[in-house]
Amino acid sequence: MQPTSFIAGGLGWQALAAAVCGGCAAAAFEPVGCWPAMLVGMAGWMMLLDGKSVSHARNLGLCYGAVFALGTMHWFFNLFGMLAISLMALMALYHWLLGGMIGMLGPLPPVKKAALAALFAVGVEWLRGDAWYLRFPWYTPPHALAAQPEWIAAARWLGVYGLSGLIWFTIACGAWQTTWCRRSCVWSSLALLPAASLMLPAVDAPQRVALLVQGEGTFDVERVIARLPTQKADVAITPEFSYSKDYSLALESASGPRLLMQKTQALTVFGAMRMLAKKRFENVAVVLAPGQHDPLGWYVKHRPVPLFLDGLPGTLTPVFPFPDGQGTLGVGICYDFDAPAVAAELVANGATVLAAPTGDMVHWGELQHQHHGQLARLRAVECDRWLLRAVSSGRTEVINPAGHPSQAGLPFPTPGSLLLPFDHLTTRPPGIRLHWLGPASFATSFTLLLLMAIYSKRRGNRFKS
Repeated sequence: MQPTSFIAGGLGWQALAAAVCGGCAAAAFEPVGCWPAMLVGMAGWMMLLDGKSVSHARNLGLCYGAVFALGTMHWFFNLFGMLAISLMALMALYHWLLGGMIGMLGPLPPVKKAALAALFAVGVEWLRGDAWYLRFPWYTPPHALAAQPEWIAAARWLGVYGLSGLIWFTIACGAWQTTWCRRSCVWSSLALLPAASLMLPAVDAPQRVALLVQGEGTFDVERVIARLPTQKADVAITPEFSYSKDYSLALESASGPRLLMQKTQALTVFGAMRMLAKKRFENVAVVLAPGQHDPLGWYVKHRPVPLFLDGLPGTLTPVFPFPDGQGTLGVGICYDFDAPAVAAELVANGATVLAAPTGDMVHWGELQHQHHGQLARLRAVECDRWLLRAVSSGRTEVINPAGHPSQAGLPFPTPGSLLLPFDHLTTRPPGIRLHWLGPASFATSFTLLLLMAIYSKRRGNRFKS
């Protein structure tokens, strides 16, 4: 059947149904915020894909992906204007690709077919989220479920890609059963996901204190620092790009990071730039230690935000010991923590707590801030670490190793400061070692599809002969 006969062939209502499923999945995120809707939308889409040809499955993927992209990414218009349409179209094309890959599976038994569909889904998630310049690891099933941290507890053992694969497998396996009774039995097994939270280590009462500053730009940050009382803390953090100039100039400011360090007597992290030749720069988080004139060091952002002037990417993941020798600070900047690899490397290098200076701008809108904050919960669970977020315009907070944000937090878009407890952990949970599941799924999917294409071509040639 040719693409032009898509509606004439009786699939017009299914295209509409796929679009409804995409809208349902998008409703998992704010402003609707009905997180179970992600599972419902996925289930409906998988049912529609059952038994479809490759071309029809692609079309259904495009319908699902287009509405899903518009329902989740509409805040992109605040950042990119009309260019946002092309970025949403790209998100839709990823679902077009996934739909076509599932369509190639043909009439396999439900369990085998669901296992391959989950493999393909995780491979596509890695492709769009981690593989190339326009990496965007948002709006996956674990991202949606992070609204209720108990539902992502399994990421501690499976990693985010393993958890996503488990969800896709269960949804698809249920969707491709022959009766509603069997479907219900398979889908109901997803209700066991929160049981993993019962196996998480107990979160002991934290013994350390972090001073987190919220402010967009130097004026807001320094005004907050100037008003701070003298109060002891273990670590003090300002947002990404607190200073849009070289860090050496920021250190000369009378109301800048040195004053923050003097008031708190804390290991101090501040966001700035490191200017290079030919007007190039690095986006850095500089670390100061009490009693030392020169910086202890700096971390260069590994993952600059696509389509922004966000500096040259860094390659090193240094960690910084606390002055009392009782822990080690790992620093990642904003987008670095959206995918698992950077946080995993910091923990592997000995980080016992993670700091995330973040630069979510006011004009991007509150929805962007809400959606972004849920990704940090995944990193906290996956790494079994306290994660300290100092955000330029909210919500500044501390997230515990179970993925729960602190009750106190600076809301959007109010400048200010917050003193919150945290602690050090030295565990090495399995989840942080499994970020390779993403690229492995993509490589395996590509290999299988290539073999299937070769086999199909040879079989076709034999038939013709």
